[in-house]
Amino acid sequence: MLLVSLAALVVVPEGVAQASDPGTAIASRLTKAGFWVERVTPLGDYYCCGEPLPQKAYTVYADERSQHAFQFTVSVFASDAAAHAAYRWESAWYAQHGTAGANKLVLSGRVLYSGETGSIAADTHKRAAPQLPIGDFHTLVTVAKGSL
Repeated sequence: MLLVSLAALVVVPEGVAQASDPGTAIASRLTKAGFWVERVTPLGDYYCCGEPLPQKAYTVYADERSQHAFQFTVSVFASDAAAHAAYRWESAWYAQHGTAGANKLVLSGRVLYSGETGSIAADTHKRAAPQLPIGDFHTLVTVAKGSL
């Protein structure tokens, strides 16, 4: 499977990104790799129902031109403990409510990475839920961490 990226929206110089905060550095690395990175704002519109709010969040719509499109979200919290609380909250929410698509969470320090295929068509009883391309998800995590 080929990970499809779109043209970059904003380019932040690497030195500036490294000097500021992890969220800006992550957004810079994803942008530099050719992904269209959007800042999630206002955070209160995206996070709800008592979910811990991150300091910053960014999203990438990956594989948009394929049948395996998914949303990749990077949430940067004030501390490792806050990120861990968000991980527990999201895990519990998915366990209780389920999801119309597929999802994956990866916790790394004070950053929570998530991938979701989102909702599926109204004829859900006629076909299986879309699969999250795990390899592509982990590629985005690796790029975001600066390991690729």
